[in-house]
Amino acid sequence: QLSALDALLPNIVNLDRIRASDWVVVLADVDSVAAKLVVLKTAFPRASALRIVLRRPKMLLESTARVQEDVMMVAKALSKLPDPDAIIEAVPDLASPSQLARALGTIRAAMPSADPLQVLQKNPDVLYALGGESNIEDSAEYGELSTKD
Repeated sequence: QLSALDALLPNIVNLDRIRASDWVVVLADVDSVAAKLVVLKTAFPRASALRIVLRRPKMLLESTARVQEDVMMVAKALSKLPDPDAIIEAVPDLASPSQLARALGTIRAAMPSADPLQVLQKNPDVLYALGGESNIEDSAEYGELSTKD
């Protein structure tokens, strides 16, 4: 199973990303991992599914239906932009509807006169500069969400 997962997502297994017990769950259903990759590529065909999953490996623990629901909501929210795939590739955390909502709120608060979607399209990395709540990552120890310093 490990070789099958490595074929789909090279070098993905890393205990700094999620717990060993969670990797066991992921490895038990590699077909589900493949289905989630198809969902990601369907919603964001030009974005790197590997980059998204490397940044958000806990996505692999969610049901395929949940991943599909989330990425379709995000794709719809970003659909009026010229290149939503570039946004998701630059900031994979935004593949989560709650993270996208937080990011847009952060941009609105920092730049009240600007359209947050346009700001995001022009410079997705603006979130890191603003120190917004969307700037989170999995903790190396237990895969819990923690704010970056």
